[in-house]
Amino acid sequence: QLPFLDSDFLAIIASVPLEQRLYHAFYNEWLAHFPSYVSATRWQAYPGHVPCPVPSDDTLVYQWDKTGKRRPSLRARRRTTQRAWASLMATGLANPMLRTHAFVAVTMMHLTGLRNYDYAVSTAVMLQRRWRVCRASGGGVVASPVTRRPTPIGSHQAVH
Repeated sequence: QLPFLDSDFLAIIASVPLEQRLYHAFYNEWLAHFPSYVSATRWQAYPGHVPCPVPSDDTLVYQWDKTGKRRPSLRARRRTTQRAWASLMATGLANPMLRTHAFVAVTMMHLTGLRNYDYAVSTAVMLQRRWRVCRASGGGVVASPVTRRPTPIGSHQAVH
């Protein structure tokens, strides 16, 4: 059983005073009680939080630093947008895994350079591709009547 799905574990964590849990202080102390290989992996700390005890590699990019970040070129944005439109047209607008209006808005913001949404557009293209494969094989997803989230066909549970 995963620790964050265990109610007893969560109760113990919740019993630790909030001040001790802030800024990853408790997390870092907790890791010290595990074998050394657990804390040997470098992670990126948030600004103002307890820093990672593993020395940093100077070649790594700090995600919170805006300097030195380059926006994708217009050519790269067009290529991503073309893949997105081609995928959308091949699949149609009926994919319940995507909100078409949001997909179109994000793609347009990416194309115009307003925001770098390459990751979101690429993920949507991948979802479209999976949807196409699923439909071609006779499978698919349907929206759950309770959550309105996509649920694989055949896995619906009766709601009591």
